[in-house]
Amino acid sequence: MNRPERSAELAPYRVLLVEDDPAVARGLARLLMARGLSVDVASSCAAARALPGPFDLAILDLELPDGLGVDLARALVLRSKVCALMFYTGATYQPLLRRAAQLGPVIPKHAGPLALLDAAHTRLAEPRPRFNSGILTEGDVQDIEGFARPERSTGS
Repeated sequence: MNRPERSAELAPYRVLLVEDDPAVARGLARLLMARGLSVDVASSCAAARALPGPFDLAILDLELPDGLGVDLARALVLRSKVCALMFYTGATYQPLLRRAAQLGPVIPKHAGPLALLDAAHTRLAEPRPRFNSGILTEGDVQDIEGFARPERSTGS
């Protein structure tokens, strides 16, 4: 995965891919690199936290061996390691999917890697700053029971 040095103005976007299935991670990394992106792969929350940022985009699985992708997303944003987030997941638990959707696009794995590539291209093309961290504050990390937030009234 060594690449020739590029000038700063031609440097590719840097993407963090967090996926615990080695075959899926390998295939997605190849597709992303074929599109000219620089890709760092991690198979767990701990491995992702250990990588030096910043990343232009983080693509996270929601269910990882050592935690949830939404909690990892919060940690990465709060530490200014990522500019934009999205999720690529086989998860079906609706409260988890809704919480993830508050942070970035959620692409189901059954939609396939091309859907992920299209969403990643769209996310990277958005003007900076691409991530609104206003919904995240220190101490906002919740466990899975905390996902169902009360509905806000719209004040008809």
